[in-house]
Formats: sequence, structure tokens, C-alpha cells
Amino acid sequence: FSAIDIAKILKTESYDQKQYKLKSFYNSRVLIIDDLGQEKKFDSEEIASIIKVREENNRKTIITTNIGPDEMEERYTKRVHSRIQRGVFHVSGDDLRQQNQSNEAR
Repeated sequence: FSAIDIAKILKTESYDQKQYKLKSFYNSRVLIIDDLGQEKKFDSEEIASIIKVREENNRKTIITTNIGPDEMEERYTKRVHSRIQRGVFHVSGDDLRQQNQSNEAR
């Protein structure tokens, strides 16, 4: 799920449905959160809660993000940022969006 999708799911569901979805986010063996930091700032607290609970329960979470450490700490608190940083494996490469824009301009 993208971080934006998670936020939308948790906003549009009834209370019971939201609790069911949260349990699935908390308990799934692996959760992939794509584009962390792209959700609205007021949705960051629920995403941070999911990350915190998963880490406490030794669940694997794969996160992609384009935000830097300072912004991550500001958005998700020092504690959540620390949890994310403990398991960070940095992958870098060419930005495919920029490559596509360059190719389209030609």
C-alpha cells in the first residue's frame, strides 16, 4: 500500500472496518509502505502507529520514501524515526520519473 492509500482506507471505513484493517496492517507477516511522507501531515500519526506496533511485534515492514532523515523525524517523531532507521537498507538509483520526463521532452 502507499502511505496515501493507507490513510484513505483508515478514513473512509466505519469504526469496525477500520479496526479490522488496522489489525491486518499490524499483524500481516510483511507490510510494504510505499512513498512514506507523501500522505497529509495529519495522517502521519496513524502511519507512525502502524510502524510502532509492527516493530514491537517483530513484524517486517518495507518502506520506500524520498524524504530525508530530518523531515522524517519532524513528521513521525524521534522515536518512530529511530525505529525506521534501525532497519534501514539504503537503495539509490536514477529517478525514473526524471528520465521519463527527459525522454518525453525530446
